[in-house]
Amino acid sequence: MPIVRADIEATLSRVDPSTLRLVLEAPSRFHLQPGAPLAYRQIQVGVVTAVQLASDANAVEVSVFVRPDYKHLVRRDTVFWETGGVEIDVQLMEGLSVEMESLRSLLVGGVALATPESSGPLAEDGARYTLHADAEAEWLEWRPTLPVGPELARGFDHPPLLAARLEWRD
Repeated sequence: MPIVRADIEATLSRVDPSTLRLVLEAPSRFHLQPGAPLAYRQIQVGVVTAVQLASDANAVEVSVFVRPDYKHLVRRDTVFWETGGVEIDVQLMEGLSVEMESLRSLLVGGVALATPESSGPLAEDGARYTLHADAEAEWLEWRPTLPVGPELARGFDHPPLLAARLEWRD
């Protein structure tokens, strides 16, 4: 069953109102679908909630959210790039090399982000960024020290834990 944008938005609004929402502008859709992962160092920190044409049709807008405990990773100078699809490299003497982020990103695409060491101010809710087709080598070298974790999401009312029991009967 396809993922419906309204279902994703409704789910997100129930999860946490302090979620950071961003818009990424791209020249094309790439391989992105709603539900695609947003990753930092290959750890999922958010999700793509919608992919649509801009109001003037000159670009594609990708709406994403960043979970509250990871929103401190996103700064004004953060960069984003598409990670979906498969890279195949065939070299005569070295053989075949196939690279992909994950099976999920192959199917629905994916977005990665990086923040430089000289990280600027925190991103504001609704901020707009460019979505690049590929990462530049320099971005993959960045190693900023940024705070993350659930302690940053104090005041978030976590749903209660529920016990479950699974039985098999003939």
